[in-house]
Amino acid sequence: MHPKGIDLFKRIFTRAMGPMVLLAILAAPVSIPAREIQDNLSFSSMIALDRARKLVREEKTAQALEVLETYKAEHGTVEKPVHPFLLFTLGNYYMETDRVSEAASSYESALEQAPDFAPAWLNLARACYDMKRFKKAGESFINGYDREEEKRGMLLYYAANAFFSAQAYPETLALFDRLFRNHREEMKPRWRELMVHALLAQDKPLKALPHMEFLAANLEGKVKTQWQETLLYHYMTLKMDAKALAFVQYLTREYPLEPRWWKGLARFNLDKNRLEKALVAMTIYSYLTPLTDSEKRLLADLHLHTGIPVKAVDLFQELARTQSRPALVKKIVTALKQMNRLDEALKAVDQGIRDHAACMELKMIKGSLLFTMERYREARDLFDSLAAEDSSGRAWLMLGYCQWNLKELKPARGAMEKAASFKKQKKAALRALKKLPPLP
Repeated sequence: MHPKGIDLFKRIFTRAMGPMVLLAILAAPVSIPAREIQDNLSFSSMIALDRARKLVREEKTAQALEVLETYKAEHGTVEKPVHPFLLFTLGNYYMETDRVSEAASSYESALEQAPDFAPAWLNLARACYDMKRFKKAGESFINGYDREEEKRGMLLYYAANAFFSAQAYPETLALFDRLFRNHREEMKPRWRELMVHALLAQDKPLKALPHMEFLAANLEGKVKTQWQETLLYHYMTLKMDAKALAFVQYLTREYPLEPRWWKGLARFNLDKNRLEKALVAMTIYSYLTPLTDSEKRLLADLHLHTGIPVKAVDLFQELARTQSRPALVKKIVTALKQMNRLDEALKAVDQGIRDHAACMELKMIKGSLLFTMERYREARDLFDSLAAEDSSGRAWLMLGYCQWNLKELKPARGAMEKAASFKKQKKAALRALKKLPPLP
């Protein structure tokens, strides 16, 4: 959506001023009104210009430049430079050969004598933009606009674009004020995109919102969709919940086959912790487009947290086929435990431990799972092997519980006392110590 340069202004790039009448008249005055730019051309100037023009028609622009540069060197001085129209034409030929710096110098020299000659300002603006002298380009566009007899709002838009490229955002916005004031009927809908970008760059999203709404309503095709998405994003980030919900519901109703609106609805509901509604929207989204891994994880988590573990485990296992991560193993185990498929959960965690032998967390999960399955001896042996390296102290606590269930009361008391020395386990360990039967 960001404006891609200002190529349109090539349409106003003036190569020449049209046919010239060959008249021998007085030397050029110091300042020449724009409407008389071709007046006061000396006979020799006109001959040089005519020769250069013929060479350009023959696609010999380099030779045309040589003709005009030679004439300029032989007939111009600091006190009395050659005619500004010749300098202007020289600049145009430099532009045609991509010698932009020389073109800009020629336009500036012409404007020293003819400061009201709008085409020179506009071509200078183009040259400055090509050289990335954006602020100078913007100023030149404004000078060209101010000197044109028929004011064109397009020139103010080009100036705004140049100032935006210079990161001169206040100047950009000031030009849009002029456009709205003086050329509202000329403004194309897409011109507002630049204004929105400038307002956002100034951290003024609330002022940009009405223009985003205009763009989302009045553009067509992909760019319309992009502005609808941008508008929804800003409704949500600005906490305009009523507008965000109404808009995303409208979008899913009007464009039910566009996946991004269902994802937007899911995100809105997820932000409000409406997990069931988020799951519905995310499920529809999954029917409309292939899911990325992160989207699969989100959909699986939503199933897990809304009590549909069978769907969650399928998605987590699908992810696990291409990814080996302890976090996925944990979620698979959680989903299988919710379905009371403990044997499968144990197989999953065993595979996880084989893949991630150094992962303490998976070993602790296996121990807890064995405890849940009342396989206390296996759980005891595992927690006993982990206790010394477990910095949380939970292995000591679980070891004590295992020993308690195995009637190993003295070791259980010792394990609980160890667990009580850890801040996170202290409360549970002391409670267990109070309940443990006294030793004989």
